[in-house]
Amino acid sequence: MNAYKEALIARLNLYSLTGRILVKEIDEELLHHILHDENIQPFFPNFTATPENNTDNLAHVIEEILNVDFTHISLVGLIPYESFYRRDDGMVESGINNPVAQFYQQYGFEINLAQARAVSNDHIGIELEFMASLIKREYDAVLNNDLDYAKQMLLAQKLFLESHLLQWATLYLEKVEKEAFTTFYKDTAGLT
Repeated sequence: MNAYKEALIARLNLYSLTGRILVKEIDEELLHHILHDENIQPFFPNFTATPENNTDNLAHVIEEILNVDFTHISLVGLIPYESFYRRDDGMVESGINNPVAQFYQQYGFEINLAQARAVSNDHIGIELEFMASLIKREYDAVLNNDLDYAKQMLLAQKLFLESHLLQWATLYLEKVEKEAFTTFYKDTAGLT
């Protein structure tokens, strides 16, 4: 059971980290954590080995390098929304008819689009954060020895992956790996 709990924590941490990075601009605290946590550094091999992470001036790295790239991969150059990739007309579905919104509602997952820097709830970062919330529920259920609920949450994760993330996220992430200006976002795409 300990290996199962450890795997859940690892999955929770990875979904939380990648969701957070892709949903809004990086901040100094998170960047410092990424640069100095020996457990996280291996997930950013190119970034941690390049001068673009000049740790003497994290504010400069964030404002002049990383935020520019975030704007490119999330707001201007690339489109991080499931509906864009899955709708025939290539439009972003931001209403309550969005199948992702319905999935979130079923599991009581609420989001603040303005805080997330997103126009629709099917943003890749939000979808990753939703997966993290399901994993957290599974983990809590395991801790409370409620294995039936844990299994329900695991099945919900599988359904969401198959119905949503696996249907489009790879397309977007491959574009990020190709078109991102920084090794930080290239590494993030690879990790995700």
